[in-house]
Amino acid sequence: MAYVYVMEVGDTCKIGITNCVEGRIKQIQTGCPYKIERVWSTATRNANLCEKILHLVFQDVNTSGEWFKVPFDDASEIAQYVCNSSASVESIYMIVKFLAQKSKALIEENNDLRNKCAFYEKELQEKAGSTQREENSTKKIGKVFYSIADASTALGLSQYFLRQLVKQDKIPFINSGVKYYINVPECMDLMMKGELK
Repeated sequence: MAYVYVMEVGDTCKIGITNCVEGRIKQIQTGCPYKIERVWSTATRNANLCEKILHLVFQDVNTSGEWFKVPFDDASEIAQYVCNSSASVESIYMIVKFLAQKSKALIEENNDLRNKCAFYEKELQEKAGSTQREENSTKKIGKVFYSIADASTALGLSQYFLRQLVKQDKIPFINSGVKYYINVPECMDLMMKGELK
C-alpha cells in the first residue's frame, strides 16, 4: 500500500505518492530551498489513480511537474475526499476527466469565437473610420468588439444596461455612426475586477 501526500512549500503544494512519507519529506527538503510547512498523507490501495485524479483536478494551477499553486487546505481536503471517498476512485477519475475535457472544449470554442470576432472587428474599425471617437482610438486597437445585442448575450447583461454604460462612457466602445460596438474582453476584465456594476 502506498501513500498519497500533499506538501506545502510557500504558496505551492506538491502532490504525489510514495511508499515512505518521512523519507520523501527528507528527500524533497534536501533539494528545496524553502521549508516544508505542512504535510497531509493517507495510505490507499489506489495511490497511482488518486494521484492522477488530483493532478487532473489541479491542472489549471500546475506550476511544474507535481507542484501546484493551490492553498494547502484546499488541496488536502480534496485529496482526502478523492482518496477516502465511498465512490470508486475509477468513477471519480472518469467524472474529473470528463469535466476537464468539457472545459478544454469550451476554451477551444471560445478561442474560435475570438478569432471570428477579430475578423469582424477589423471590418467594424474600417467602417467606423473617422466617426470613431478620437480619445478612445488608442484603447481600441487589437480588441474585439460586439454589437450591443451580441455583447448583452456574451456578458449576461441587459442591452439597456449596456446602453447606459455607453452613454456614461464607462465601457470601451466604437460608434460606427449607426451602431455602437462594445469591447467585450475589456468589459469581462472590468466585471472580474468588480468595476462594472
